[in-house]
Amino acid sequence: MSSLRAALIIAGNDLRRRFRDRSVVIQGVIAPIALAVLIGLAFGGEPAFEARIAVVDLDRSPVSEAITRDLLDGVGDEVPISFVSEPDAASARDRLDDERVGAAIVVPSGFSASLGSDRPLGLEVLVDPSRTIDGDIAGAVAAGVAARLDAGRLAVATTLETAAVTAPDQIDRIVRDAAAVTIPVEVREEPPGGEWSPIAYFAPSMAMLFLFFTVGAGARSLLTERREGTLTRVRASPLRPGAILAGKAIGVVVLGMVSLLTVWAVTTVVFGANWGDPSGVLAVIVGVVLAIAGISTFVTGLATTDAQADALTSVVAFTLALLGGNFISPGALPDLLATASLATPNGWALRALTDLEAGAASAAEVVPVAVGLAVVGLLTGGVGMVSSARRLAA
Repeated sequence: MSSLRAALIIAGNDLRRRFRDRSVVIQGVIAPIALAVLIGLAFGGEPAFEARIAVVDLDRSPVSEAITRDLLDGVGDEVPISFVSEPDAASARDRLDDERVGAAIVVPSGFSASLGSDRPLGLEVLVDPSRTIDGDIAGAVAAGVAARLDAGRLAVATTLETAAVTAPDQIDRIVRDAAAVTIPVEVREEPPGGEWSPIAYFAPSMAMLFLFFTVGAGARSLLTERREGTLTRVRASPLRPGAILAGKAIGVVVLGMVSLLTVWAVTTVVFGANWGDPSGVLAVIVGVVLAIAGISTFVTGLATTDAQADALTSVVAFTLALLGGNFISPGALPDLLATASLATPNGWALRALTDLEAGAASAAEVVPVAVGLAVVGLLTGGVGMVSSARRLAA
């Protein structure tokens, strides 16, 4: 019997035993989908976020009144941002202190008069440190207004220079006309790509977490068979140790592929989730399954008993899940964890799948990620296989 055929027979036997065990279906399919639906419902629906920004006009000039009017009237109901008028900076600070607003834009006194100077005054932004998003929005709005005013100043300067205007009354009239121009301000909400589906993110993230336990159980079968005496009978056969290990590895990878592919199919058909370009998704699934299978094999190689293997698998799985962002929606990770997620295979896989779903990456652009994941799996799995081979020969 050839080594390949022997490996396939061993893999098929392992898979039959695993699929007869209902825990595989629960861990590999039912649990990830159920958790994805629950978390998706928690994060789905209309966004609860709303930025409330105060506007203070201390200048009381036509320019400042135009800015204030456009901010108060220029935001539609479809955008979760609102502007409210406050009479002075002290009142705005009081609103910040009692959390009625998250930030404030202040037009300082003398703002309009300073536009004709070399150093015009800027809009001031007051921020509640606990509401950084509101502050970022207020800062972006203030920067946008300043950019439009600078464009107006440049237009006036160009007009005066090209028209060779020297009469004081003409200069005053041009400056007054420019100051009277309405400053158009528009605030709108635009997604960075396609619409984000919570279940399309949390389904693969939960599937990857449970994959450590599902695949890990297959990788630990050598420990179980040694404890039950099955391994002794297998070694007594004419099969080579390499064929036995290869069969175990094939069974582990196939089990992982079936699990993730089933979750993908069910969430797509039943819940209408769009994971992105199918070819790109398939490449990432293959890569992350190899990575998780390799890591699980490596962890199993460090253990000497089933209990040790289970404990190590749990620690590794939950550590990688926390660092990789499996429990947190994309963009909500703190900076430290966002950086740390790039050191985890599940973090890379989730980022690639998110980019595919949002249309921010093509299938070709995620291939390097899939290849990198596969390399991680082959390296860690290779080390684990060497350790397992020594145990098999013992």
